[in-house]
Amino acid sequence: MEIGLNPFMEKESQLLINDILIISVILIITWILARISRIAADKIIRDKHVAYRLRQFIPRVIWLLGIIFAISQVSKSIEILLLVAALFGLSIIVGLRDILANILVRPFLDLYSPYRLGDYISVGEFSGKIIDINPINTVILNEDDEVIIIPNSLFVREIFINKSKRAKSEVSLPIILEEKIDTIEFEKKILELVDSMSDKIKKRPKPIIATTGIDENTEELTLIFTLKNPEDKGVVVSKLNDEIRKIIDELKERKKREEDSYESSV
Repeated sequence: MEIGLNPFMEKESQLLINDILIISVILIITWILARISRIAADKIIRDKHVAYRLRQFIPRVIWLLGIIFAISQVSKSIEILLLVAALFGLSIIVGLRDILANILVRPFLDLYSPYRLGDYISVGEFSGKIIDINPINTVILNEDDEVIIIPNSLFVREIFINKSKRAKSEVSLPIILEEKIDTIEFEKKILELVDSMSDKIKKRPKPIIATTGIDENTEELTLIFTLKNPEDKGVVVSKLNDEIRKIIDELKERKKREEDSYESSV
């Protein structure tokens, strides 16, 4: 004797299958759009550092919208479970909102480089020398040797003053390396480029290149130098960005020729 599913269970099973298919299609489309946004950021935005930050930010927004849209399309049976999960996630976000705000602000502070270690700043009622900068807080030491911890998010809500003399003429230029090129050769060429612009860039203090971040596919560098005339900042930064792109392209092409030569000899 055949035992079949009752009509209610058959209906629920069919709804579950439909929900899984709908969610799968939406997530695939979301993944494609996220990939396209990363490629578009590279093609449209000339500034490598801005493009890098957008490639981190925009796909996350697309994924968030895609997941929300997927939830809105499923049947009530699964929607309740997802709603519970969403409320749980929302409660965590609300509980950590201050920490998340500080973490999200940090990349923008890195991008515009309004201050650095050793600078003397005033923000709100606090003043002091910066002794540490981390993803959540900026730490300063005031004249009474008191350590003051300032949330990074405060720097986008409050007017702050960088009182350091060097802040007027010192420039921190972020550089993003996504291609696997000879970093030592790259840094050598950059310093030679800076040296060739001695009519606008001071030789003392000596320009330096610092590594500020490394992951599997990307290396973040910061070129730090001092201008003779702060009014030249826009012109100098624009020229350096153009020349840095040319150097990266040159080293990429050289590496490609070396790889092609090696493959042909094997």
